[in-house]
Amino acid sequence: MKLPRRAALAVVFVLAGLGALAQARAHYPVLSPDAPRVEKGETVTVGCWVGHPFVDDRFPMARPTRVRVFNPLGVATDLTGKLERFGAPETPAWRVAFAPDKTGDWILSWQLQVFEPPQRRVTDHAKVVVHVGRDQVGWSRPLGDPLEIVPLTRPYGLPAGAAFRGQVLEEGRPMLGGVVEAETYHRGPLPDPLPELAAYRRAERTDPTGCFAIGLDRPGWWLLSVASDGGPGEQGGVPIVTRAALWVFVGDLPPPRR
Repeated sequence: MKLPRRAALAVVFVLAGLGALAQARAHYPVLSPDAPRVEKGETVTVGCWVGHPFVDDRFPMARPTRVRVFNPLGVATDLTGKLERFGAPETPAWRVAFAPDKTGDWILSWQLQVFEPPQRRVTDHAKVVVHVGRDQVGWSRPLGDPLEIVPLTRPYGLPAGAAFRGQVLEEGRPMLGGVVEAETYHRGPLPDPLPELAAYRRAERTDPTGCFAIGLDRPGWWLLSVASDGGPGEQGGVPIVTRAALWVFVGDLPPPRR
């Protein structure tokens, strides 16, 4: 039986050995709001699964350990108890819905555990900003995660080709030499042959202040991530890993849904 191309690629990633393919095997948290911009009072649903953004595949994942939403003033609400499971039984995903009652920028913060055979165990601190109304307040607020990407560029409505700037904080201090990776999220048929990883995943090291700048040349959602055990070719030697992830929307914001 011939597997669909995405399923076949997922099998390749799972079975691949260590070494040169180690970075391609990394499973990332995918956060998927049903809209990057809503109006006050509208319900927005954010899904979460584990996979590779460009390939748009999915892997098994446990229930997230914590989900919070921060309103534009920085007030947090715990949404963990409202998580709903969806998707295929063998590759479950999770989603949560909320209705913002203020205009401004709301930050969804997810904490989840990812296991990558044979021994890498990753605690992810992933976040995405949902823009509400027209007020641009709150998008640059640090949340105090053990490892965090703090946006210095507004993380929505960027023109394609713009450079995104951010700062990586580890235990509240700038991370020097951290490798920030950026990967575009691709929906629809995959190109055949699949391009080399470097064509759709970028990497940039942080400077002494923990800052970085990275070009995002395609419209749509992008994943930015940084891990405590380094970048491509460096990972795998430390079994317990902390990783930060930030989802950024490039391109024109869609019009209000009402």
